[in-house]
Amino acid sequence: MGIEGKDRARVLDSGAQALSGQLGKTIQRLRKAYHLSLSELAEQSGVAKSIISQIERNETNPTLATIWRLSQALDVSIERVLS
Repeated sequence: MGIEGKDRARVLDSGAQALSGQLGKTIQRLRKAYHLSLSELAEQSGVAKSIISQIERNETNPTLATIWRLSQALDVSIERVLS
């Protein structure tokens, strides 16, 4: 028997939050490894500085297009950003 109803939704929400938190940490780690400021990454990726900051702090869930733009600006594969 699987998890159903509200319990299932809670489990899925917590899993999604954990994944997006890891994503933010990965983007921040890569940005710092390349010695880029938020402003520099924003300029290179075309993603607003405020959005990048929110992603890094796990305050928003970026679209796949945003993740792709950031990965291109960081010169890494999207797979690496998502892993």
